[in-house]
Amino acid sequence: MAVLQIAENDPMLTEYYKRLDQFSGKAKEHAKGDEHKYLGYLINFWSVTNHSDKGLAAVCIDALKKGIAGKDYALMQEIMNFVNKSDLLWQSANGCDHSYMAYHIVKYFSCAHYDNIYRAFPKGLPMAANGHTMNVHAANIILSLLYEDNYDREKTAAKAEKYILSKQPKWDRAFVGCLLGIMKQDTDLVSDSLQTLCALLARTDVSKFDKMQCQFAYGMLAIAYHILPQEKYTQIRMPEYGNFDPGYLNRLLKEEFSSDSMPEYTEPYEIFNTVLSAPISVTKVHQPYFDSDGTAREKKQYYMDCDRMNNELIEYVMHHAGNKTGL
Repeated sequence: MAVLQIAENDPMLTEYYKRLDQFSGKAKEHAKGDEHKYLGYLINFWSVTNHSDKGLAAVCIDALKKGIAGKDYALMQEIMNFVNKSDLLWQSANGCDHSYMAYHIVKYFSCAHYDNIYRAFPKGLPMAANGHTMNVHAANIILSLLYEDNYDREKTAAKAEKYILSKQPKWDRAFVGCLLGIMKQDTDLVSDSLQTLCALLARTDVSKFDKMQCQFAYGMLAIAYHILPQEKYTQIRMPEYGNFDPGYLNRLLKEEFSSDSMPEYTEPYEIFNTVLSAPISVTKVHQPYFDSDGTAREKKQYYMDCDRMNNELIEYVMHHAGNKTGL
């Protein structure tokens, strides 16, 4: 049984459920009996609403505050998982390739099984090149860590080293620095970069929820724990900031997550429990302009194949929800 319910009778969620009700009606009207189309509309709006609803944000913040205050690590993991997984389940066109996944998957590892890295970065992806510079470097380091024989690690490391010495934002450089340190087994670089991630988090452009705990630091340490030799991992200096709890990290690394450890939606939107139970999609990319009359640069660029990834989620929900899709 989930310890947090996203219940319709919660006064903070009145507007949230009103929006869901309105869009569910519109989705049914547009779908005209097509279950696949209905779920596409509904899940898309649910994803957008989760990012924008102040009431839902307040519920999540209150739950995380309670978990932090009582060192209730199960609650902390549960609510961070809800926020991060709902962010990853549905993909909206963003004009980027798989570099987009680097930022999000690191944060997701603050509350989820490490094996998800192979879904976010499956074997065979090209080197990232189309996205925010920080994410491009991070994605290419991750690919090099996972599939060493398929990528030029020296070239990847050289580019990342040049980036972390640049005049780009310090937090961004620390994000790349953590991963570069893991790849080079440079525990001083990992340690210093972790300190920066925690110290400067309050100044970054993230939500109030994200600023309460440095989920990025937990995620980086989860990667380091699985990649580095144990004697190297133990040399990393843990961050000493209020937004980092070593006790939570110890629980995270055990990966003893309950299969029921997600917030639970009550009637009439139990369908979102099925959505949340889905695995994150395996990242897919495509070259939509490859056969077009566009420029040579456009033809070479990869983009996230959001339609294929979202269809995978819809098929999962249709298979597991039975007659409870709400259509």
